[in-house]
Amino acid sequence: MPRKSSIKSVPAANGYPVRASAQADGGSMTAVTKRARFLLAVLIVITGVGCDQATKQIAAQQLRGTPPISFMHDLVRLQYAENQGAFLGLGNSLSPELRFWLLTVATAVLLLGLAIFLIVQWQLPRLSFIALSCVLAGGLGNMIDRLVHDGSVIDFLNLGLGSLRTGIFNIADIAITGGVVLLWAASFRADPQPDESTTP
Repeated sequence: MPRKSSIKSVPAANGYPVRASAQADGGSMTAVTKRARFLLAVLIVITGVGCDQATKQIAAQQLRGTPPISFMHDLVRLQYAENQGAFLGLGNSLSPELRFWLLTVATAVLLLGLAIFLIVQWQLPRLSFIALSCVLAGGLGNMIDRLVHDGSVIDFLNLGLGSLRTGIFNIADIAITGGVVLLWAASFRADPQPDESTTP
């Protein structure tokens, strides 16, 4: 006699209905979707951290102790720097002890909280989930630097026109900034919908 399966809609934590399928073999659409979201976050984090660390290693080997290298009429400049502060050098003037507690310890706690949030709130709208995963990837990339380089972060990218230029930054900073921009864009969706795979 064929096995029967029951399918019903249950409310999700964010108010969207989720299709839950309880089968005799233990499979469910919800479990598959949660696994896919977890793999998506892992892929974004591994890619982001990997690119960040690889480019920093190249910068340390090729740019340290050399003058800046310019491209496209100095629109892009490669310039090695070790940043003991936060994004674009913010907090450089703080004492070493305060920098350690704010930029290493507090940041590590925030990143752990963000990782837990992504695991618990895996049913977030896809764009928001990707955005927060990018922020996590960038944060982890710079955190690795702080742990390995005694609180410093390797920066090597600089953009600008003439005297109007950005500070020196890295791939991790791009991931964080991109994630924030995506999160901002996601907030303008008037009626955000969950993924099709989580709707009846």
